[in-house]
Amino acid sequence: RITENDLDADEWAFTLYDMIARGAPLHEEDLEAVRQYLIDNFAVEER
Repeated sequence: RITENDLDADEWAFTLYDMIARGAPLHEEDLEAVRQYLIDNFAVEER
Protein backbone atom coordinates (compact mmCIF):
# COMPACT_ATOMS: atom_id res chain seq x y z
CA ARG A 1 0.00 0.00 0.00
CA ILE A 2 1.33 3.46 -0.92
CA THR A 3 0.65 6.45 1.30
CA GLU A 4 0.84 9.94 -0.14
CA ASN A 5 2.62 12.62 1.87
CA ASP A 6 1.12 16.08 2.09
CA LEU A 7 2.95 17.58 5.09
CA ASP A 8 4.79 20.88 4.75
CA ALA A 9 7.99 21.79 6.63
CA ASP A 10 6.20 23.12 9.72
CA GLU A 11 4.02 20.02 9.94
CA TRP A 12 7.09 17.74 9.70
CA ALA A 13 8.79 19.71 12.51
CA PHE A 14 5.65 19.33 14.66
CA THR A 15 5.47 15.61 13.85
CA LEU A 16 9.09 15.10 14.89
CA TYR A 17 8.56 16.78 18.27
CA ASP A 18 5.32 14.84 18.74
CA MET A 19 7.21 11.57 18.16
CA ILE A 20 9.79 12.63 20.76
CA ALA A 21 7.05 13.49 23.25
CA ARG A 22 5.66 9.97 22.74
CA GLY A 23 9.04 8.44 23.56
CA ALA A 24 10.92 8.15 20.26
CA PRO A 25 14.55 7.29 21.10
CA LEU A 26 16.30 10.32 19.58
CA HIS A 27 19.36 11.99 21.02
CA GLU A 28 19.12 15.75 21.49
CA GLU A 29 22.19 16.35 19.31
CA ASP A 30 20.47 14.54 16.40
CA LEU A 31 17.19 16.48 16.43
CA GLU A 32 18.16 19.22 13.99
CA ALA A 33 19.65 16.74 11.51
CA VAL A 34 16.55 14.54 11.60
CA ARG A 35 14.23 17.55 11.27
CA GLN A 36 16.18 18.88 8.29
CA TYR A 37 16.27 15.43 6.65
CA LEU A 38 12.49 15.09 6.89
CA ILE A 39 11.94 18.58 5.50
CA ASP A 40 14.49 18.23 2.68
CA ASN A 41 13.28 14.82 1.53
CA PHE A 42 9.59 14.63 2.32
CA ALA A 43 8.02 18.07 2.80
CA VAL A 44 5.77 19.48 0.14
CA GLU A 45 5.89 23.18 -0.63
CA GLU A 46 3.92 25.32 1.78
CA ARG A 47 0.35 25.88 0.69
